[in-house]
Amino acid sequence: MSARLNQVQRIVRLVTEGSSVEIVGTRWSGRTELLRRAHQALSSIGLTVITVRGIGNGLPLEAIRVALPVAPGPPRAETMSASGLINRFVALAGEGPSVVILDDGDLLDDASWAVLETVHKRAGTPMVAVTLQRAGVAPADHLLIKIAHPVVKIALHELTLEDVQRLLEDRLAGPVAPSASGRIHTKSGGIPGFALAIADAAVSSGQLRVHGAVWRDEPDLWSEDLNGAYEALLFSYPNDIREALEVLALVGAVPVPQAAELVGQPMVELVEGHGLAKLFAAGDRHMITVNPPGIGDYFRNLPLSSHRLRLLSHIEDTLGRSVQTPVPAIPTQRTLMSTIGQPELPLVARMFSEAYAVDLALAWHDWEMNPTVAAAARVLGLQLTGTTFDDQLWQVVEHTEVRDASPEAELEFRFLHARWLTVNERPFSEVAAVMTPRPDFPHRKALSGLLTALEMERTGIPDDYAAKLEDSVDAAGLDGEVARVVLAALHVFAGHGDEAIPLLEGVSSPFIQRFADMMHGLALFSSGKPAEAVEWASAHVAVAVNDGDRPALAAHSYVAALSLLSLGRFDDASEAGNIVTSAGVSAARLLFAPDRALMLTLAMAATRTGRTLAAEAFLERGERYLGRSDALPLGTPGMIEAATIAAEGELASAARHYFAIADDLDGRGFVLASDGARLLGILTDFDAATATEFRPAANRMGGALFTGYLDAREASQQEDPVALRAAARLLREQNATDEALKHLTYTATLYRDQGKLDEASDVRSEIRALMSLEGAVTVRGASRAESSWGLTAREREIIDDVSAGRSNIDIAARHGISVRTIETHMRNIRRKTGAVNRDEIASFGAAGDVERARR
Repeated sequence: MSARLNQVQRIVRLVTEGSSVEIVGTRWSGRTELLRRAHQALSSIGLTVITVRGIGNGLPLEAIRVALPVAPGPPRAETMSASGLINRFVALAGEGPSVVILDDGDLLDDASWAVLETVHKRAGTPMVAVTLQRAGVAPADHLLIKIAHPVVKIALHELTLEDVQRLLEDRLAGPVAPSASGRIHTKSGGIPGFALAIADAAVSSGQLRVHGAVWRDEPDLWSEDLNGAYEALLFSYPNDIREALEVLALVGAVPVPQAAELVGQPMVELVEGHGLAKLFAAGDRHMITVNPPGIGDYFRNLPLSSHRLRLLSHIEDTLGRSVQTPVPAIPTQRTLMSTIGQPELPLVARMFSEAYAVDLALAWHDWEMNPTVAAAARVLGLQLTGTTFDDQLWQVVEHTEVRDASPEAELEFRFLHARWLTVNERPFSEVAAVMTPRPDFPHRKALSGLLTALEMERTGIPDDYAAKLEDSVDAAGLDGEVARVVLAALHVFAGHGDEAIPLLEGVSSPFIQRFADMMHGLALFSSGKPAEAVEWASAHVAVAVNDGDRPALAAHSYVAALSLLSLGRFDDASEAGNIVTSAGVSAARLLFAPDRALMLTLAMAATRTGRTLAAEAFLERGERYLGRSDALPLGTPGMIEAATIAAEGELASAARHYFAIADDLDGRGFVLASDGARLLGILTDFDAATATEFRPAANRMGGALFTGYLDAREASQQEDPVALRAAARLLREQNATDEALKHLTYTATLYRDQGKLDEASDVRSEIRALMSLEGAVTVRGASRAESSWGLTAREREIIDDVSAGRSNIDIAARHGISVRTIETHMRNIRRKTGAVNRDEIASFGAAGDVERARR
């Protein structure tokens, strides 16, 4: 796991500088594993590592005696007393550079702590200790902080989804499907011990198994084998805390004031302080849920008892009223990653999963009690937002009578029935039959417009598509809205995105609103405004999270991921789809559902960031989505094979695949998707003549952005630094700053290789200016640029020293080399980076990396 490896490296650096380190985390957070890795790393650099393990107050000083090597001869009182142990400990620590590793410091007796304090003061030996996160413990109350100075605290935060993916692939020795890693990340809350326990239990129970080369999850990951893991956690706390957790687990994620009503505000603060509950933001609400979220599975799978009935009655009495949350206004200028931060991801995903399970169960119950069209539409609509479809849906469509329904309810039911047939790849004749109403149905034009879209989604968009809707576009009410939104969608997919946006203004019907909003984002993307598309999608993701709107979440996550991918922000594109894969969300109820296209977009982003196993898993999941349209960019199944071939390095073959896909899509009128596939083919195996021929289409689809990509590839191929710099500046203007940085870096290299050092220095100044802009460049983009400057390992260390404020004399002493050698390294650093003074050199160092990461 890269996160833990970075922490080990940090511990080693701090210890070698003389600082002690306190590692604080919850149970199962990997405290002991991190300590083990730190032990290995410290030993490997020649330090004497003295390990002390707390064993409780029953045997004072026993932990110290066990930590010391056995003295020769029979035990003597003077060597086993406190003063004798201190002398032996100091002597051992004084044999050379040393460090004390303290495991289970919470269980260390007071006398042993006194010994360690004396040893630290006399020998100056740094210590590395692990401490359990507890409520009500102030930082100054930690014993290590009281006895050692200086002390650096390292808090073990939850692993990101990407780190959990790596952890599972290491454990299972193979690629893991995104749905599996996402669900395990959600259930474990990113706590590594629980992630491994869930995976191990799922494997042993057959809920996680290999299909082909990929580990795939079954519908239910719960196994009784997990009881032990959760009970080990829960029964280390008093009964009142366990009961409060059970109440919060049963009710699911709730606003903080409701949690306080259920268990009391002091208990809410207590369980949060212990790390057993987490506060997170969902839109404009502050929610709280148990942590790790899998605690909810444990409690819900316990057998029914009188204790459980009492808690359920308490919940019903307290929260029996309906709680309505207003939908917030759409925020503006908000980035996607500020909507769903990585630490909150498992909690938000769990909120969606829990709400879905409850809503679906209630919808089925309501339909069984009263099989109205409205109840049937709710069941169908919810089922179409999950990743699996219940076989019992046939009962809903066969045993729901539509004659007495309102026209609006009947319209929605017929459409959702048609969508269900579509995703099950039933013959289109069945779809058409469902969408054919009685002669006196008042919304026949709306049904006709939807049927037109369903047919073109499957077969293609003819040249005269607009004529098929011209009789309905100007109609009043729902009929006109449906026709205008469908026409806007066809404009987008036919390559006329700029004509779509006016048609999407003023849509008010909830029935068509989600689809209209998705198409608005795609229209921005397809008319050369991907940065605006990101802002649009981000704002709507925020609303979807606040409102628990599953199809809207999936739809706007796709628009965001696609737009970020086109801007070269590959890590951000990956993160845009994380919540969808973690929560198992689908947009199958929407026209032109983007589920498969999202998986292929995430696979493309994973490939560009070197995560080949994740890419394979996304591609494999994409193949499982049936009945999705080829009209969406990156939505056709053939893209899977082309991307796989490209990842294997067969660029010419991959380009031919992309061009074949483009020809097929173009023949069916899916111009937007065709242009995207053709652009990928050109960029995969660049040919200047083909690029020149494609430029009008590139400009139509992506405006200056895609023109900039073509300019940059041509200039790179011709090794023309002047043209490449111009292309990089064009990309920068279009917010593709990572790609601009990459091409500027190569521009500087070209100038240097041509002996034009002044021009190279000028470009490097432009690079530094770009990297200094807040939020302009991602951490990966900055690292890629820095690695291309050709800095040696020693030069990187010296840059970090300068960044930390050290003088040349201090740096020389730190590395055991002469000041003259340091000055030589400084000259080389200035030559390679173009830095003029120490402040500019410092901007390339670790402090600069930290600042960029913070941004």
